[in-house]
Amino acid sequence: PIAHSSAMRKGRRFTRREASLALGAGFGARIWSQFFLKFAFSYPGATCAISASSRVDNMVENMAAARGSFPDSAIQKRMIDHMDRL
Repeated sequence: PIAHSSAMRKGRRFTRREASLALGAGFGARIWSQFFLKFAFSYPGATCAISASSRVDNMVENMAAARGSFPDSAIQKRMIDHMDRL
């Protein structure tokens, strides 16, 4: 479902936005899919985050989102505000 959401469509512009890259770098998200996955992994209301891909290289990138730090509630709010502005 998230693959077809407006947030995901906005996220496709993630790599073209300096602010997105700077915000994501604070918690180890190099690409937009990691930005979304790290948000989902750390969001208190989420009980499961499923990442699907038919490409091995994409799955490796997605799996990398499970490593490192995750955004806290203040960063999550900034992420939401940032996506609303795109």
